Amino acid sequence: MRRSVYLIQPDRAMPHATRKTDLLSRSVAHRLVLLVCIGMLIACSTPQPTAPVVPTLNPGGLIATSVASNQVNSQLESLGNFPRIDEVEFGVVEHLFYTDRERVLTLTEIAGFDWIRQQIHWKDIEASPGVYYWDEVDRIIADTSAHNIKLMISVVQAPDFYEPNHGIPADPVPFGNFVENMVQRYGGLITAVEIWNEPNLAIENGGRIDDT
Repeated sequence: MRRSVYLIQPDRAMPHATRKTDLLSRSVAHRLVLLVCIGMLIACSTPQPTAPVVPTLNPGGLIATSVASNQVNSQLESLGNFPRIDEVEFGVVEHLFYTDRERVLTLTEIAGFDWIRQQIHWKDIEASPGVYYWDEVDRIIADTSAHNIKLMISVVQAPDFYEPNHGIPADPVPFGNFVENMVQRYGGLITAVEIWNEPNLAIENGGRIDDT
């Protein structure tokens, strides 16, 4: 009887499918190595960004400004005179009606805010033409002043007898009378008055979008 003897040697006596898989794996590995080498060559050939310019001190001791900053300053100066301030101040929008104002104002001070913006609904204060009820506003003004916080009043929501949709009334006289009465009442306790809030939005202007 004839017998067959197989001698197992690496890469020679392996089945055909196994050798094919091994060759495929080597091919993939070679390609990965090639791609890595190409990537390294590209990275090395790419120009490196220049180092940032470190500002230097001029003889007067001030940091020299860049050319771009000088150009911006020139453009601003060409616009003419505009208000300049000595320091930057920050404010926060608050709603101080019928709440624990002392707590809110104390937290405002702790947070370091300089200003408060408070909205006033005109329709809740002028009950009928020329008749004003300032009681709660009086308390807000007094409490804010006690904390030495600057106050901006934003007037919104006209009474329906001036404007049924509570937007800015077509006749500006009643609105002027309201603001005049408020300013005369509180004087310097109000630092600024915002003439309506976002009048370019329909929801803030009685459903209309008008140029105001």
